[in-house]
Amino acid sequence: MTSTLPPTSTTVAPPRTATETVNPSDADGAVVAFLNTEDGAHAKVDRTRDDIILSIMVAYKNSGQTYYTPTILYVPLNGPSRCRSRIDQSRLGGLVFARNAHYIDPVTGAIRIAGPPVTQLSSYVGAVRAAFERIAPLANYQSALPPPAPTFNKPSLSIARELSRFRDGVLEFLPPSNSIEGLIPVVFDDGKELHVPVQIKIPTGLHESMEVPMEPLVFVHAPPGYEVVGTSNVDRATGHVKHLVYVRQWGLDKLGPLLKEIQTSFRREYPLRNLQHQQLQYAMTTNASDTTAASPAPQAAATSADDIGKDCVVCLSKPKTILVLPCRHLAFCKDCVTTYLSKANVCPLCRVPIKEHLEIYT
Repeated sequence: MTSTLPPTSTTVAPPRTATETVNPSDADGAVVAFLNTEDGAHAKVDRTRDDIILSIMVAYKNSGQTYYTPTILYVPLNGPSRCRSRIDQSRLGGLVFARNAHYIDPVTGAIRIAGPPVTQLSSYVGAVRAAFERIAPLANYQSALPPPAPTFNKPSLSIARELSRFRDGVLEFLPPSNSIEGLIPVVFDDGKELHVPVQIKIPTGLHESMEVPMEPLVFVHAPPGYEVVGTSNVDRATGHVKHLVYVRQWGLDKLGPLLKEIQTSFRREYPLRNLQHQQLQYAMTTNASDTTAASPAPQAAATSADDIGKDCVVCLSKPKTILVLPCRHLAFCKDCVTTYLSKANVCPLCRVPIKEHLEIYT
């Protein structure tokens, strides 16, 4: 099987130029028509000021078998009239991106296929399906994409500079996972400061049809003892932070404005709740310059019989007995952890870099 990027289906017209903009009525009409097709019959529909967002399962055939890949389609309402898509990483069920699926951005899951005008939404889904059939998009961990090698190139230095300008010490750029992780400080009118743990996944390449960077993904991660609260910007189930203007207008020069936009959205609607007190709060400090006080004290990992009895995310047959730190997810059996860590260094459940692991006994 070839490992080259599959061509776009010939039924998809070339994308419009950047000066051509979408007609919202075209987008609405295309979505209504798509919902009446087999691909769109069970779609979950969301709408932002910029896009209509469709969560679907793309069915494709490989070696005589039918497989389904969770995919998110973005049908633009404003700006250039191009459809976009990415694989929904929150619904992969332990699978990972295939090593030779070069049409997938390994960090954000964006699908690098030329986006057509919105009026050809069904044809675009057909082109995505054709790519899946040429090179299967998902695999088990043995075929996973290796993490990018650590580098300190110009983009890395630019990111580090923007993080320092936002506030020193609260956020860190991690080249191996091409992500920014840490805390977003939120200061309220009464002077109280709360901190929200976030992860920002930075895309690694350019979209071939757009010649501009693809969009980053922003997630809230609830620490032990807290839960994510669903807000107008934050998805409660996945922690995905949506409806951000500077995500849509992404470029490394937009990182600073994006961080401030995230901060403002959290100040407007705080996304975490303390499970014990049912209060919307996280680690608190009265000194805005004291960033170390924002980190919660280490807590014992959950080791209930129910948690231990769940299957390893790699072999799916043996009980989980390995706890990874610092995220404290119970993920592997003892037979699979060494093999997994030789190929990847991030938690398969939350993508936080693994610094060490412990074996938990029942």
